[in-house]
Amino acid sequence: MIKKAFLLFSALTFFTNLSFSQGNIGDTTKTLTYVSVSYQFFLAGGDLDKIYGPGNMLGGDFNIKLSNNFEFGIGGAYIFGDIIRQDSLLHEMRTASGNILDEDAVAAGVFFQQRGWKTGITFSKTFSVLSPNPNSGIKLGLGLGYSQHWIRIENQENTIPQLTDEYKTYYDRKVGGIYIEEFLGYQLFSDKGYVNFIAGFEFRQGFSSPLRTY
Repeated sequence: MIKKAFLLFSALTFFTNLSFSQGNIGDTTKTLTYVSVSYQFFLAGGDLDKIYGPGNMLGGDFNIKLSNNFEFGIGGAYIFGDIIRQDSLLHEMRTASGNILDEDAVAAGVFFQQRGWKTGITFSKTFSVLSPNPNSGIKLGLGLGYSQHWIRIENQENTIPQLTDEYKTYYDRKVGGIYIEEFLGYQLFSDKGYVNFIAGFEFRQGFSSPLRTY
C-alpha cells in the first residue's frame, strides 16, 4: 500500500514582471495583462526537511490584474537543488568505507540532486498601501496546484550496473500531489511601466503520495 505523506515548502520569493500595458497608470486602477518571470529560494519544512535542504525554483506565470486590483494567474516552475539530507541513500550498495563501486570495481562518483516541478493557479488582491499609484501596494494571494519532486542520481563518468536509468527509479523517492500556497508581499507597477516587480514570502503546503510502487 502506498503511504501518504505530508510535505511543507516555505519560500522566500522574488519576481520580475514584464508588463504589457499602455499609457500612464499613475492616476487610476487599470486592467493589466502581464507575464512574470520568477526566481524563488526556498527552505524545506515538515517531512520534506528530512530529505532536502534549501533549494531553488525558476518559473513563469501569465497574469490578469483587474481594475478592482483582484488578480488571477496561471503558471509553473522548475524545482532544483543540490542538498540531499538522506545519509542512508544507496546504503546497500556502499562498501565498508562508504564508496559505491562501478563495473570495474573502482570507486565511482555518485551525486544526488533535488529535482521537481509545479503548476497551478493563483488568486490575489493588491491593496494600495505604501504605493506610488493605485495599481501597486501590499499583495495577498492564495494558490492551488499540483507538484512532483524526486532525487536525481548522477554518475556520468562511471558505469554502475545497479544505477542504470531503469534501476534509478527504485531509489529516486518520487512523489506527487496537490498543494496549496499563501503569498504575502509587495507589488509595484511603475507609472510608465519601466520598472515592475513583486517581492515577498510564499508558504506552500503539499499533500503528496509516492509515485513508485516499490
